[in-house]
Amino acid sequence: MIDHRSRAAGSVLVKALTIAVLSCCILNFAACSKTSGKGVDTASPRPISVRVLPVEQKQTRRNVESVGSLFPLDEVTVSSEVEGRVEKVLVDVGDHVSAGQTIVKVVPTELQLTLDQQRASLQQARARLGLSEKGEDFKDARGAAEVKKAAADLADAEQKYLRAKTLYEQGLLPKQSFDEAESRHNGVRASRHAQAIL
Repeated sequence: MIDHRSRAAGSVLVKALTIAVLSCCILNFAACSKTSGKGVDTASPRPISVRVLPVEQKQTRRNVESVGSLFPLDEVTVSSEVEGRVEKVLVDVGDHVSAGQTIVKVVPTELQLTLDQQRASLQQARARLGLSEKGEDFKDARGAAEVKKAAADLADAEQKYLRAKTLYEQGLLPKQSFDEAESRHNGVRASRHAQAIL
């Protein structure tokens, strides 16, 4: 395996030798072109000043410019358990955080309003069921006022349906009236069934 430094040093040496050889060639051609066809004057050569430097090994640093995007090895998705406006950010980008650590503080006003609204809805539901504000819950849901009312509505619809069916079979009630009684009976029964599931 070739070390990058020795490769760079070798490259510098080759370049230096190439420049030296080219310099000698240029000086030779220049000297030849000054003679105007009289022949070469070897008796009085002109001195040429040349500097000789020892070859040194130096490190060269290559800078590469490129355009791109950096992506982390690990990526974490941060989400909030509740919605709201951020009051204070407790960590900064790049900070190390542990599991369960608070990252931001949310303004509690909106959460408090939502809690108050839910409590009011609960009190309304308890009032509809005939329960006191701080009383005990039903042991049996059949004793609730709304459940009793739904049972009474179902009994009424069943009576009207059976009466309409009897009259329709005797030919004393038009088909439209019978269909209305049947439709109301099916609607009340479905509503009662839905309440029983809940």
